[in-house]
Amino acid sequence: MKCAPAVLLLLLASAVAADPVVTSVSPNNGSVAGGYTVTIKGSGFNNTCIICSPPFADPIVHFGTTQSPRVRLIDANTLEAVAPPHLPTHVSITVRQMDGSRTNGFLANAFLYTGDPELAFDPILFPVYLPPVDGAFGSRFETTARISGQTGMGVMYGLDATCYTFSPTITPFDPIFPGLDQELLTGCSRSTGRIFWVAKDKGRVAAGLRVRDTSRNARSHGVEVPVVRRSDFTNDRLALLGVPVDPRFRNTLRVYSLTRGEAVVVNIDVNDIGIGHVFLTPSTSLFEPAYGEFTDFPTHLAAGSTMTVTLKMGRLPDGSIPPGTPLIWGMVSVTNNETQEITVVSPQP
Repeated sequence: MKCAPAVLLLLLASAVAADPVVTSVSPNNGSVAGGYTVTIKGSGFNNTCIICSPPFADPIVHFGTTQSPRVRLIDANTLEAVAPPHLPTHVSITVRQMDGSRTNGFLANAFLYTGDPELAFDPILFPVYLPPVDGAFGSRFETTARISGQTGMGVMYGLDATCYTFSPTITPFDPIFPGLDQELLTGCSRSTGRIFWVAKDKGRVAAGLRVRDTSRNARSHGVEVPVVRRSDFTNDRLALLGVPVDPRFRNTLRVYSLTRGEAVVVNIDVNDIGIGHVFLTPSTSLFEPAYGEFTDFPTHLAAGSTMTVTLKMGRLPDGSIPPGTPLIWGMVSVTNNETQEITVVSPQP
């Protein structure tokens, strides 16, 4: 029996291909920005490709689940791979070859990304990012988050699908590639808001966020909640104009910060009079903002009027902003006690 050339090549390659093995990585750490060359040592490396014409292709290397943009085969024991940008964390190194080998080369926790994630990524805050929430009078609020990207825009991190039965499980450190009108899963969220990280200089991501009472979905499309960019945060002051004063409404001030691991205190003025402050629960994750709520608004204001709510950070005696002052953003959600309909008052420039 005669074999076709392609089939014969496949059989021969499968018979002789040694599975790649990764034994070490040097250096074993680097900046989140990537772009530098990492040397991978091991065995069984080759550039044979049984499905290519001509039958050659360099191995494919992943840092975590993010692919290296460029790989060079030095010899059977050495590869050079350019590290892609990645959020700070330990990642595995995986080497995959097209030579018919049965398994990939793999070394767990082989490389550590370090540094400020904003060196390579821009944060985007979805202020409300929750599983369905049951409210008063049978209401049920559901969050719909959407993104839309452009071709070649790069990667985005922050989606968590660990509570779903996907295989393999999607973790926040796995890249997603925004496509047209892509809905994000919100069911795993354990905090009010969610921070996503988008690769810098790869095109702007359009994002939308809507909260809707599905028990009354025929009456309202819901409320659009702002999606907050890095440039929307400030370490000075934010003004929320036209917050209603009405016993039929309940107002909740929601304040966020990108600062991680430390307490944040924000001062609150109503109509230029200080009324208190809000403590933000420190963030312990790249993907969750520091967050605090305030509801103790003055009760002596005339019903039917409006108030201006101002968020202010502390200043030095000379009026300047202290170095290292955290960046903040906030909004007021206004809920109608009778209908449970929600509106949002967001900052004015």
